[in-house]
Amino acid sequence: MITKNILLKEKEAPKQVPLVLPVELGTIQQNSIRVDYMKVKGLKDLPNI
Repeated sequence: MITKNILLKEKEAPKQVPLVLPVELGTIQQNSIRVDYMKVKGLKDLPNI
C-alpha cells in the first residue's frame, strides 16, 4: 500500500515530496530507479519501515 501511494504521489506531484518515508526522496528523484529500488529493497522492507 505504501509503495502504491509513493507511485501515485510521484506522478501527481513530483515536486512535492510526501513525508511518508525518506526513501521517497530517492525514488522521486529518479522515476526509473523507483522500480529498481522496490526490487532491491523488496516490497516487504518498504511496509516494514
